[in-house]
Amino acid sequence: MWASVTIKSAGALPLSAEELRDRLRIDTAAEDDLLAAFLAAGASEIDGPDGAGVAMMAQTWTRTLDGWAQEIVLPGWPVTGVSEIRYLDPEGNQQTLAHAAAFRVVLGRDPARLVRKPGAPLPALLSGPGVVEVDYTLGRTDAAEVDAGLVAALALLAGHFYENREATAPGQVVEVPLGARHILDRFRRGVVA
Repeated sequence: MWASVTIKSAGALPLSAEELRDRLRIDTAAEDDLLAAFLAAGASEIDGPDGAGVAMMAQTWTRTLDGWAQEIVLPGWPVTGVSEIRYLDPEGNQQTLAHAAAFRVVLGRDPARLVRKPGAPLPALLSGPGVVEVDYTLGRTDAAEVDAGLVAALALLAGHFYENREATAPGQVVEVPLGARHILDRFRRGVVA
């Protein structure tokens, strides 16, 4: 788990219950609500800090810091921008930093980062933990732009949950499909302290 990162707003899913039904060769829409729930469960294994550390569809994540840094790592993939930096001033009041004046956003690297501009002044902070919050955006705005491997992993996971509604089946242990695990291992991002 990435202790300093939370999902502020979650994205839509790149696969609908109807599309999953077609992939699973289910002829009726009677279980679409159940399929949608399994898609959401599968997405939780992929999206965010508790998943593989990626964002399939557009989302906002928050990175919390204990102070200013020369370089602020923005974990996750694909990072598309920084929307806001908030901080607690010495009196404990929340303020918003005009981050474009103080930091340069570097998106071409993995992980993305904010790099302090030389000589850029930063405001004084309240002393203590969690005094700086960086909201940043990740993911694709169009489901067609989501990596096909991630969509396949999502379908495999949701299909697995549909077929195996318990942790074990009589006489066997049912694990996450090897194909989904292989795909997720390829996309998995490192742990952030």
